[in-house]
Amino acid sequence: MASSSPMRIPSGFTQDTNDQPLALIGQPNPFFYATTWDDFLPYDGAHYTVTVTGNGSVAAVQGGTGGRILFTTNSSAPLASDIAEIQSAAASYIMTGAKKTAFLARLQAASASAPVLQIGLIQETTTPATIVNGLVATRTNAGTAWTFQMIVASSSVGSVVVADSVSGYTAATDIDIAMVYNARSVNGAAYGDVLCYLGAGLVGQVLNQNTGPTGPIARFTPTSLPTVALSPTLAMQSGAGASTTITADFFYAAQER
Repeated sequence: MASSSPMRIPSGFTQDTNDQPLALIGQPNPFFYATTWDDFLPYDGAHYTVTVTGNGSVAAVQGGTGGRILFTTNSSAPLASDIAEIQSAAASYIMTGAKKTAFLARLQAASASAPVLQIGLIQETTTPATIVNGLVATRTNAGTAWTFQMIVASSSVGSVVVADSVSGYTAATDIDIAMVYNARSVNGAAYGDVLCYLGAGLVGQVLNQNTGPTGPIARFTPTSLPTVALSPTLAMQSGAGASTTITADFFYAAQER
């Protein structure tokens, strides 16, 4: 007797609820989506292009729960522009109007105000504060909000700002940051929405872990998309004349094939 045909779920399936950042990303077919991810268990810097200023560093944190890496900016005559950054060694994501694309990361900053942060998919660069192309969440020094935006040829083609008073972002506390480009056309628009997520405990067992807003916290519709290859990026600048730190727990990028 022949074996039964497998159950087919063409769009994939997910453990996420509708409110979680990866709710639209169907797996587990490993080739349904192109994916890059790292839980830093352990951290291998050889997988990345690492950019630091002076004695800045990116290194594994011993005993950090869930696997952690520590970004530290230069402490020798520190400048506000000092950098600590990792990018995937190859830029592998080219956005198109018809394919979902997602980026997710969990991090915490020692200071809620000082670090300048660039988190997401951007062009290969050793100067991450200058974003030429990308889907990215950014934070300025002394800021009180995150900006989610799509950048094409150095111009913002869609963005939204989320205040700390809404997201609950604060120092020394994990925050989950995600952007999901939903390629589905809405009301005849040429491009889908970017769904933006920002909050504590958005990934994992929701019922006992989430303490922040659920579901997309904001969204915007870009008027165009980057046409160059983008690289998963975690980057920071000191933002002030002193060394500062962030830790990162994980990141994940995915795109429909």
